[in-house]
This record gives sequence, structure tokens and C-alpha cells, in this order.
Amino acid sequence: MSTTPNLASIKPSLDNLQAIERELTASLIERDEVIRASLVALLARQHLVVLGPPGTAKVAIPNAAIDLVEQLRRDIAAKGIIISDRRWGQSLSVLQAHALTEGRDAVTEDDLIFLKHVLWQSPEQRAEIGKALARIGNPLNSKAVDYEDQAASAHRECMDAQQAAQSEEQKMQAAIEANTKLKQIGVKLQELRDQAAEQGRNTNRIDKVIEAVAKMKQEIASLVL
Repeated sequence: MSTTPNLASIKPSLDNLQAIERELTASLIERDEVIRASLVALLARQHLVVLGPPGTAKVAIPNAAIDLVEQLRRDIAAKGIIISDRRWGQSLSVLQAHALTEGRDAVTEDDLIFLKHVLWQSPEQRAEIGKALARIGNPLNSKAVDYEDQAASAHRECMDAQQAAQSEEQKMQAAIEANTKLKQIGVKLQELRDQAAEQGRNTNRIDKVIEAVAKMKQEIASLVL
């Protein structure tokens, strides 16, 4: 008795299985191996354990967000910045994790700006990636992150000066200069928030930057008082 399967008789089932795989692959980016393993486990009626970052599997990546990531990839490639497929796959998990930490069940354009911190390999690349993100994502969030970087730089320089200064006068001068910079950045951030509110945009990201800068300013102010 032959044990060779009749391919013609199982072709409809194979077609259905392939259709399911295509649909899942289109919806779950960078999960090809997991999808195939899941289908095999289903056919074999066996269990499957999938390991990964906790909770992020529950965070969806809408097609609109995927389109923006693909646009970003094209834009920075045109600038000569080539990033591996593996790094791009990891970036999607980063977006999911960022959305999760903010209590959302789906990635939005507001999460994209976070890629500014994970894709670059040199300071020059970081600047170009930041510009590209500002063009395709939420430009107000991008500007807020730029202000946060400026504030962090001013804070860091002040703290370094406290260690290197040779007199109390030099320490005081460094603190006053940093406090002035942070105050100016705070004003710009508030203007940015007002602009976002007028446009009906989510202000959560800007609010968090405002809070972070306020803490830096408070720490610097304690050196002056």
C-alpha cells in the first residue's frame, strides 16, 4: 500500500494554508518564522512557546505606521545611511515597547520620533535621521525632542562645570547660564504645546519633555539659591 500523498487531493488545503500565512505575514511584520512555526504546530496539534519582549505582542502596528517606517527607510537610504534588515526589525519592537510604556495598544506616528535614538551609528547620522523623522512624523514632537536634547546638554555642561570649576564664582556663573538656557527652552516648549493643542494634536510627548526640562531647571536652580 502506497504512503505517498495525493497532492491533488490536498491542494485546496495547501492553498488555504498559504493564504492564511500570507494574510498573517502582511499583518505581523518581521514575524515570518513565528507565523510558520505556529501553523506547523497547529497542523501537528502541538503546543508552541514564543519568547519575546513582555507585553509588546499585544501592541498593534497599524499599516499607517508601517508605511511611515518604510518611508523613513527610503528617505535615509537616499542620504547614504544604510541600516540592516535586522536593525529595522528590532526598531518595530522598540516602537511597540514605547507605545506600551505610554499605555497604548497600538503604535502611532508619535512613537516614530523615538527611532532617532536607536537607528543612528554616528552623530551625523542622528541629525539626518532626526530631520527625516520631522518630515514624515509629528514635526512638533520632533521639535520637542530637539529641545529636550538641548536642555540635557546644558544641564550636563553645568554639572561638569561644577566639578571642574576652581572657584565658587565660576560654579555660580555656570549655574546661572544653564538656568537661563533652560528657562528659554521651557518657554519654547510651552509655545510648542500651545501650537499642538491648537492643531488638535496629542500633547503627551511634549508634556513629558516639559516635565523633564522642569526637573533639570529645578536641579540647576538649587545650585544658585
